[in-house]
Amino acid sequence: FGDLAQPIHFAESAAQAVNPSDYAKFIKSVSRLKTRTGFDLNAFAALLTGTFDIDSDTKTTEARVGVSDPASARAMLKKLVAAPALAFKKGAKIRPLGGNLYQVREPTSTTLTLGLLGNQLLLGKATPAQLQAFARAPSTNVAGATGSVAFRVALQDLLHLTIKRAPSATAQQLLNLLGDLTGSMSATPSGLNGIASLAIK
Repeated sequence: FGDLAQPIHFAESAAQAVNPSDYAKFIKSVSRLKTRTGFDLNAFAALLTGTFDIDSDTKTTEARVGVSDPASARAMLKKLVAAPALAFKKGAKIRPLGGNLYQVREPTSTTLTLGLLGNQLLLGKATPAQLQAFARAPSTNVAGATGSVAFRVALQDLLHLTIKRAPSATAQQLLNLLGDLTGSMSATPSGLNGIASLAIK
């Protein structure tokens, strides 16, 4: 993925237009978090100006985004984790792991690892060692993709995340003929524009 700022701003505007009441609740929660901890979501989002990468094998999922000012991001992150119930779900617990990494355990038993390594903010359903390895891995450019968001995902991995039952043997044979789903998107005041293509092996 490319620059994250543009789609974030578009998502906020879309949410406000589509569901004003839910957006108002969100803004109230953000304001409460800032009052309690000093964490400023807008200022934090403004630091997320680097490449945004996601990697998943359906069991381990990792995400990272470059930050423009690691020292400021580190200070804001400390404020964020000081109020788990406000920053995450009610009943969430956060445990420092050292090295600017934190374990986030939610009431649903989902355990996440969150932290800042170098100039990268990381979050994942992964171990600290896995996130550290992901932080060191180079970004992969998506050939032919332009716009603020570019993506490439294996179609079978995407289906594993979205369907509950395994496909039939015949369907699996057809899926084996398909490669990666590649594309890009950009946000404008009027909406999202994008293109996607599916490779055939």
